[in-house]
Amino acid sequence: MKSLVLLCLAVFLAVYLQESYQAPPEKNCRQVAAQFTKRQIQGISQCTKSMKFKNGKEKSKKMNCILRCVMIRENLLGGDGQVTQEIYNRFVEAEFPGALMERFNGTFWSCMQIAFSGFKTLEEDEFCLTYDPFIKCMMGNVPGLCNWT
Repeated sequence: MKSLVLLCLAVFLAVYLQESYQAPPEKNCRQVAAQFTKRQIQGISQCTKSMKFKNGKEKSKKMNCILRCVMIRENLLGGDGQVTQEIYNRFVEAEFPGALMERFNGTFWSCMQIAFSGFKTLEEDEFCLTYDPFIKCMMGNVPGLCNWT
């Protein structure tokens, strides 16, 4: 009898908590973009420091490598600097609420097609020039994500 009362109480409590819990409101596009941009700026600073450039000229020449580092830290690229469909899907699911996934895909899918073709390794491409078309595509499409154009 005692276990039946406890079971009923547990079920009641579970149902009550489930009904009373309200998920936080989904962030809108501008909030997500602002949060992501802030992290990228921080990532640029961290990657620049970790890469220990000799001078400003070297830093300038390796700007694509800095952005490669940021994309690896943000999990848009794998640790090897490449991206697969699986990495991309995990990134989108983690970063963009359900309502924004379709918008993100529509905005950046053409850029991802560039990335899926692969990049040279750092040994083959000291200045990360093979990332240039992908980076330009991504940056060029950012204003369209939240209809800032």
